[in-house]
Amino acid sequence: MTRLADIDFHLFIESLTRTIELKDMYTAGHSRRVSEIAEQLCLDCCMSAEDCAYLHVIGHVHDIGKIGIADGILMKSGKLSAAEHLLMQQHTVNGASIFEYLPGLDRMADIIRHHHERFDGKGYPDGLKGETIPRESAIIAVADSFDAMTTYRPYKAALTLEQAHDEIRRNRGTQFHPEICDLFLDLLQRSPHG
Repeated sequence: MTRLADIDFHLFIESLTRTIELKDMYTAGHSRRVSEIAEQLCLDCCMSAEDCAYLHVIGHVHDIGKIGIADGILMKSGKLSAAEHLLMQQHTVNGASIFEYLPGLDRMADIIRHHHERFDGKGYPDGLKGETIPRESAIIAVADSFDAMTTYRPYKAALTLEQAHDEIRRNRGTQFHPEICDLFLDLLQRSPHG
């Protein structure tokens, strides 16, 4: 019998992510890509290797709260109504609730909860502003937005890398943390194929 201490935590998290992928196939590649981008941005921020590995794991599960969103909303091919959009926003709270009472993972819960906050305070779920947003959440926010912009969905065409670059630059200091935004744009310049 395998001991719990012998289980690879990162592989366990990737397996956990498959729960939402079974419900929403878009999340499969999205979570992996967000994870990779977030880890690179973390390295560019000169954070510790341990913090970067931790953020890589969070990238895999940042949208796990979507498991609690009704299929009719999650899989809707058209634009969400205002009420549906409010329900969709609950995925951040749902995701945080999965990890918030696990010793050592409460920080993960906080980062997941705030990955849709905006630098100008107009995000959700708590309307945090500026430096009150956890830095790791600001990193996930840029990675998440970029991947969402550049991925085809039934209700929207994918943006080109250049269009996504311009959109992120345009939202510097409003949606995105300025420093994280600059690091991301620099990363995109170094990796012109995305």
